[in-house]
Amino acid sequence: MLLPQTDLDNARTVADRLQRRLGDLRTADGSPVRAGIGVAAGPDLDHR
Repeated sequence: MLLPQTDLDNARTVADRLQRRLGDLRTADGSPVRAGIGVAAGPDLDHR
């Protein structure tokens, strides 16, 4: 997921919320859904 024009703190908040929501899901056999989520920031790449 790309979050343009989102600062690092807000991106972490989104990642934390997504991780919690995924943790509430279960597969057909009852196992929790898991995902690796990372947050990175870089220079503005919009060169319009």
